[in-house]
Amino acid sequence: MRAKKVDKNQDEIVKELRRCGITVFVASDFGRGFPDLATPFRGRNWFIEIKTETGKLTKDQERFIEGWKDGQYSVCRTTEQVLEAIGAKQAIEELADAARRQV
Repeated sequence: MRAKKVDKNQDEIVKELRRCGITVFVASDFGRGFPDLATPFRGRNWFIEIKTETGKLTKDQERFIEGWKDGQYSVCRTTEQVLEAIGAKQAIEELADAARRQV
């Protein structure tokens, strides 16, 4: 079995999410179409497939999506897209606003 290719933007996205206080489990080594990241947020578990700007889903990833009926799954290319997908962007903006008001 060959090593799975990791999209070059994944490490930076993971670092930025963790800097925002979001728990991230990196699952890209699982292969066979399993999403790159798993992250819990506000009582829900999210699967995130990371792609570069021009990256496309593999056949295995397409099959995974077809079979994944009862969960949250998104294909994202940026940290902002991940935050929007899991509903964290607004929460982080609210925290930032609250911090600015305290200054």
